[in-house]
Amino acid sequence: MLLDLHSYYLYPVIDICMGNCNGSTCNEHVINSFSRAFLKSGFSVSTNEVLTGGYITRHYGSVPNVESLQIEIRYPSYLNGDYFGEVEITEWDCEKFRNAKERLRLAFNEVINNLEM
Repeated sequence: MLLDLHSYYLYPVIDICMGNCNGSTCNEHVINSFSRAFLKSGFSVSTNEVLTGGYITRHYGSVPNVESLQIEIRYPSYLNGDYFGEVEITEWDCEKFRNAKERLRLAFNEVINNLEM
């Protein structure tokens, strides 16, 4: 399983955008497991909307027996501030960051437990 993790700022205004190139790079069980776990952890989630999966997701997702999923996490979900451009972020270790980190840890653990079945 390959997880291609990124962050973004602009649109869509959703905490986590996932893409499996419209079903071609990982099966529905994988993407649905991530979606349910992120939702359970309090994140808003979209699947294959706008950010559907880029080159890495498509390339490695075409390899036999490889499940590939792009996961984009919106900056305001884990960082304070209203603008994220070319500025250096120096205050990343804030309460919001620590809270998001714990929620993501719980979500990933749930996915691991769900996919082991």
